[in-house]
Amino acid sequence: MTIKQIVYHNLPFLRPLGKAYNDWKKKKELKALSAKLELGNLPARKILIYPTPIMRRTPFWHIVHLLNFKITTNIRGDYDLVMNWNDTTFKQPSPQLIEIAKNKQVINLYSTDISKTRVGTVFKQIFGYNTEIDPLTFEGLAVEKGDINAKKSASIVRCPIKERKEGFIYQLVINNIQDENYVSEYRVPVFKDLIPFVYFKFISAKKRFSDVTEKAFIKETTEVFNEEEIDKIIALCREMNVEYAELDILRNKDDGKIYIVDVNDTPGSLPGHTKLDVEGIDVFGKGKRQEALLRLAKAFYDKFLV
Repeated sequence: MTIKQIVYHNLPFLRPLGKAYNDWKKKKELKALSAKLELGNLPARKILIYPTPIMRRTPFWHIVHLLNFKITTNIRGDYDLVMNWNDTTFKQPSPQLIEIAKNKQVINLYSTDISKTRVGTVFKQIFGYNTEIDPLTFEGLAVEKGDINAKKSASIVRCPIKERKEGFIYQLVINNIQDENYVSEYRVPVFKDLIPFVYFKFISAKKRFSDVTEKAFIKETTEVFNEEEIDKIIALCREMNVEYAELDILRNKDDGKIYIVDVNDTPGSLPGHTKLDVEGIDVFGKGKRQEALLRLAKAFYDKFLV
């Protein structure tokens, strides 16, 4: 634990001051970085984030500040754009946002279910295959994971099992082994019908279901997916009423097919955030984290502001 963490832990009244300072520092860094967007003098605007607050570590926090937005949580105030930011798996669009959407753009307004079950259902509908199995009759290894989003509750079990766990789904084990040390997966940002690039993530094989990325690379979308796969990824997001999200996608080395295993409409952080924050280690190459943020901001600008 650092000296700063010890002080904040023992003197909790200092935490708001520390947060305000860190927010100011990060905004200052982003203001300098925004010049590289080459979008001219961006007008000062406000975006309503509602109904839940947004954390500084999220990509979207960085995106809006790079584009000269000020964040407000006051639904009765003035603002130019709205993000329906509801960090839960199941939700209903608020009546207030439905009314606001008559006059203003409300992003992800009708994204109401990002459960693993829903993702699996829509994935099969669009791709024609999926990973779902019946754990009571299937023979072999399977992934047991919670249906709720972002819980990282997956583990491998041997089937058949005696009874299903309530709130869990069961899937085939996808062969995403990169080598003896790592498994790999793709983190895919989506802005309406645009995938600006893909994160290629390496995760320790010993912690294959964790979100602790050991290495990350930026890949061009067409390097990773073919045209048909890209069209189907966009179609899945459209069917789920997701306009901005990040998807977790695995490519099975056994059959060559891709499998969308998670859709997150409130993406929590860039790959490697925990490692950078705790250990000071950036899993990206030099300058690549900044490149990712700039490309995300440009994609948002092109799809929601132009």
